[in-house]
Amino acid sequence: MAENVASLIDEILTKLHLDTTTPVAIERSTVLQEINNCLKDLSRTCGMFIEVDDSTIELVSGTASYTLPSDLAEIARITDEDNERVYPTTTLELDNYKIDWPDDTGRPRYYVRGYDGYDKITLYKCPSDDYDGKVLTLRYKKYTGAVEDDTSSTLPAPISNERGLILNWCLGQLLIAQSEVADINKGRQYLTLYYQERKTWETIDLISDRMYIYGIAGKRRPRSGGPRLPDNYPRWRW
Repeated sequence: MAENVASLIDEILTKLHLDTTTPVAIERSTVLQEINNCLKDLSRTCGMFIEVDDSTIELVSGTASYTLPSDLAEIARITDEDNERVYPTTTLELDNYKIDWPDDTGRPRYYVRGYDGYDKITLYKCPSDDYDGKVLTLRYKKYTGAVEDDTSSTLPAPISNERGLILNWCLGQLLIAQSEVADINKGRQYLTLYYQERKTWETIDLISDRMYIYGIAGKRRPRSGGPRLPDNYPRWRW
């Protein structure tokens, strides 16, 4: 039977010698936040609690940057109306190609994340009039593991019964934080136990779809950098 979140919070507070109903030094909402922080850590490191969703980006002539979905964890792929890939690149690579690349307009073939804010992607090239109103399809991964302080809210699979894993993270984080129950040494011990146990879950081979590129030689794995840019962009150094 999956562990319910309310009882987990009760146990954590009890181990911290705090009242489970009206704790003073650490509130129940703070413990819940740490439980969800633990689930996010497992998402980032082990690929857990992630679903795939689709969104669309309607292009506007002369507008290069577009806001990403608020629940996005990672971009899986972006395609245009011809089902052609729009590939990730970096500002360093673009700067090496052409210092005034933001001024180029035409068909968007590449994107940079974070150039105009972490929640945005910036397209290269900036859409010209010919691409006004065209639509890009964004496939992305999103976190889905958040829980609530309730007996009906349970830990998600595959850690439904891994009570100790969550306890070690929460006790570690709460004990090293500044509060009346702070105990940095003991907190570090709990976190060491957490990281040791987490290693058993770090076995999934998470190869992102973006790790593959297509060129004249067909599909292959890149050694570094990214795909060759269009319009006489110089060959990448491998």
